[in-house]
Amino acid sequence: MILSNILSLYIGRRILDFLCLMTMPLLLIALFGIEILERISLMSLSNIISTKYPSLLSIFHIIQSLHPLTSL
Repeated sequence: MILSNILSLYIGRRILDFLCLMTMPLLLIALFGIEILERISLMSLSNIISTKYPSLLSIFHIIQSLHPLTSL
């Protein structure tokens, strides 16, 4: 009975390891995709501001430089 419990714990642990290995790349891809979408939206916002409100462009660039994703 003790051997059965140890074996079932080991198998459960292997299943969890396998699931983590399968889902971790998907999570990384999703996070990377979100970062790309944020960068695209910031660039398009910059284009809109530069064409319609050129006086606000310098303020936008200051805010954009403080943003953690665009200050890389």
